[in-house]
Amino acid sequence: MRIQSVTQRGDKTEREERVYISSMPMRRAETTATCPRAHWGIENRLHWTLDVAFREDGNRNRKGNVAECGAILRHVVLNLLRRDPNPEKRSIRRRRLKAALAPDYRLVALLGFPTCYQPVVPARPKTYIAIKDTKFPIHPLLLG
Repeated sequence: MRIQSVTQRGDKTEREERVYISSMPMRRAETTATCPRAHWGIENRLHWTLDVAFREDGNRNRKGNVAECGAILRHVVLNLLRRDPNPEKRSIRRRRLKAALAPDYRLVALLGFPTCYQPVVPARPKTYIAIKDTKFPIHPLLLG
């Protein structure tokens, strides 16, 4: 399959030709042209997210089947975190951090965010450390 593209930027015109090898029968040009776009959609949605949120490209596990098992775990975690019904405009990286720090969120994520899940943010009382008659507030995440 050969795809030719023409891009105009200002007064410059760029022509590019890409060649793809496929076993798919070429019946209609419109259908055939969507295949490379679909492939890049997978690249952008899956691999880019795994690289940014999980730093997959920087992973150096090569011994035995550790690399394959790690990739499977990363895919499972990514799919579970994408199921969050209330992402609150959080990125996958932030949801992963929340799962690491909040045991309740982690449990609900591992259960696949059941439909009965409604996030509840409990109001915590202020906790202080007193040192020589001076009170210092403690961050709620440090309380465990």
